Amino acid sequence: MNGEFHRARWSSGVWVMAVALCLAALWAAVFPLGTGPLPVTGPYAVAHALATLTDAYRLETYGSAGGHRRVTVGVWYPSGEPGTQASDHPLVVFSHGALGVLDSNESLYRELASHGYVVASIGHTYQALYVVEDPGGRTWIDAGYLRDLRREDAKVDRRASFELYRQWMAVRTADIEFVIESLIGVTPTASALSEARELVDGTRIGLMGHSLGGSAALGVGRLRAEVTAKVAAVVALESPLLTDIVGVELGEFVIDPSPYPVPVLNVYSDDTWGRLTEMPQYAGNVALLESPHDDVINVHIEGSRHLGLTDLSLTSPLLTRLLGGTRQVADAKEVLRAVSSLTLEFLDTHLRGF
Repeated sequence: MNGEFHRARWSSGVWVMAVALCLAALWAAVFPLGTGPLPVTGPYAVAHALATLTDAYRLETYGSAGGHRRVTVGVWYPSGEPGTQASDHPLVVFSHGALGVLDSNESLYRELASHGYVVASIGHTYQALYVVEDPGGRTWIDAGYLRDLRREDAKVDRRASFELYRQWMAVRTADIEFVIESLIGVTPTASALSEARELVDGTRIGLMGHSLGGSAALGVGRLRAEVTAKVAAVVALESPLLTDIVGVELGEFVIDPSPYPVPVLNVYSDDTWGRLTEMPQYAGNVALLESPHDDVINVHIEGSRHLGLTDLSLTSPLLTRLLGGTRQVADAKEVLRAVSSLTLEFLDTHLRGF
């Protein structure tokens, strides 16, 4: 009996160890070490702060907890000032993709911060894969939102897609507005953000986003085109102009015919370039492709994929391929360097007059 017990315990221990080793190997394969954000090229050191803010004017519409909407924001900002005064740094706010996370494009945030920008990236609670809150805690994606993402198909049902776009954009555009006001407004915000807040020039604001986040950024760009603290530039990483869809008639999207009022940089991968006319939600983007205005720039990074425009291509090439369906041809680092270079040049032109 005793020998049988020892053998059983040993077998159980080996099984547990084997499972642990397999999980560790799987994690290492999916998220290999040493593939964090790219090195920066600017003259500034980069500091980072994280805070979870509560919007006293909005109630939470997701989850069962109720209460006011809580939004987590990570801020990357210049440190070790090489001669630049406080309150002289443009603010750039980033919105992640539909299943993204707050630090999805950290290479881009850090690169901009190293060149003197204050970059605030939003973790859209319940619309992010997860949000790590301050202090502590983790909120996962809302199951209902995830179901909506999976069933949405503009080619099948324009009306249903339009209603979902309105819901998603309402949450995200309000989150972006809230974060902007938290960083430039007169009301004190979380103490963790006070140092970054003092650096911000509230008259120079840019927005960025990937996929659904870029759609929200484009929406706020239009909304804030005429206000005092207006948005001066928008960078959209493969993002449909969802807020420019104003209705559905005869089974087709109705697009706002007015010119987009803010300079915009649209960056596309192989996943959409050459196929924009096939995707109804990109109708507004097709119009921008035909725009005669110099402040509308459309760039295709050849060989890139949709998720290759984010740091996921660095942290997990395997997961990027699994989620994207096929392998990205272009080198991940070169694609991200191109995204950063294009963005920096564009923002320097429109936020700093370089």
